[in-house]
Amino acid sequence: MTHKVFTNNAVSNNASKIGHEMLSDQQTLKDRILSNDSVRIDSDQVNGMPRIIYNHAITKTALRKFVGGATKTFGEKFAKAVELGVIPEPIQSNTNFRYLLTQPEVHALLDHWDFPKYSVDVGSNRFPLKKCVVAVANQKGGVAKSTTTSSLAVASALDLHLRANVLILDLDPQGSMDQFTVHDPENEIFLTLVDIIMGKDLENNQFSELLDVADEKDIIQKAPFETHLCNLNVMPAHPMDERLTDEFWQASSEERDKIFARLRDTILPALQEKYDIILIDTPPVDGPLTWLALEIANFLLTPIAPKEMDYSSTGSFLSALDRRYSTLPSKGKNLKVHKMVLTDHDPKSTAEVNIKHRIVKSAQESLFGSHFVHSDAFIAASSKHRTVLDLSHAEGLCSKINLRKASESVQAVYSQFILAVRSI
Repeated sequence: MTHKVFTNNAVSNNASKIGHEMLSDQQTLKDRILSNDSVRIDSDQVNGMPRIIYNHAITKTALRKFVGGATKTFGEKFAKAVELGVIPEPIQSNTNFRYLLTQPEVHALLDHWDFPKYSVDVGSNRFPLKKCVVAVANQKGGVAKSTTTSSLAVASALDLHLRANVLILDLDPQGSMDQFTVHDPENEIFLTLVDIIMGKDLENNQFSELLDVADEKDIIQKAPFETHLCNLNVMPAHPMDERLTDEFWQASSEERDKIFARLRDTILPALQEKYDIILIDTPPVDGPLTWLALEIANFLLTPIAPKEMDYSSTGSFLSALDRRYSTLPSKGKNLKVHKMVLTDHDPKSTAEVNIKHRIVKSAQESLFGSHFVHSDAFIAASSKHRTVLDLSHAEGLCSKINLRKASESVQAVYSQFILAVRSI
């Protein structure tokens, strides 16, 4: 890469040259994902399956209770499904000798038995839910936006009553969500959302090359990566995504509107053909990448840690929100719900409890009654590239009681989150 000189200042020129050298040497999205795969895939096997898959397997008995009906009738239906090849013969656990079903097998059976997807019971009728885009946003860093996004995404995907197809869209250039991806060797598409938004305007862009051989909608729909859950995908970010911010500031008002329109009118409809709930992880800054998320979101979720600095910064972010929406093309017409959630909360801390009371006083019904607890289980989960819902106490990564409290707090927040989703 040739370094272009803009000034006669030797110090700034040398610093800029170093920066260009660092950028030319950084990993591509493909390198990062393949590298993550090599770290994440370990020898921890249980009953012949990876630990993370085993942790989400359910017993045949649990599925029968979920499906309902007589034991004999269920047994006959199950045996017939195996006979037809809907699923293979289930694996028997070495510990309790019960038959285990993986998440893909569970969903395959429910599809075979025509169980409804992404809908809700109202009286004796069942109605489809509206597709939902959730922007997890706060200009304050360190408030657990990524943990909130990934935890709620996994909880949504694991909800068999909901049966939603879920997507995590990472718009934070730090790119923490690529840790959840599972690389399919047959997938040669390595694109971020920014790659797709900027499209043919980028130099040396894989998106432009793919357009010569594939339909744009097909490229968009195939860009997300699989995860350990069959109904949860991730479209990761990359540090180079910051280039959209640079382009945005240099663009005219008309060019900026085209960027918003491309995401809103072309990319989002293609993704919503596949996904019911889209959660967007945003960067800790009030800038163009966050504005893109705000433009298409109908649910804004603001995580806040009960700390003095977080309280002040979050107040600034929210107080400017109405003015920010007034500058967006939609003028905020898409936004239907705003909620706040406490993160990393230690109810034994007097200082945190006092700040929590101040947040409750200000937010009132906009604040979830449940919160994410302070727990080393979240740190343990992150070290294994998972959420706390993906851990088992048998792994010994943290104490059983800490894992239980962390998991219960996620489920409690999820219960309120999904009620808000249903209200849209």
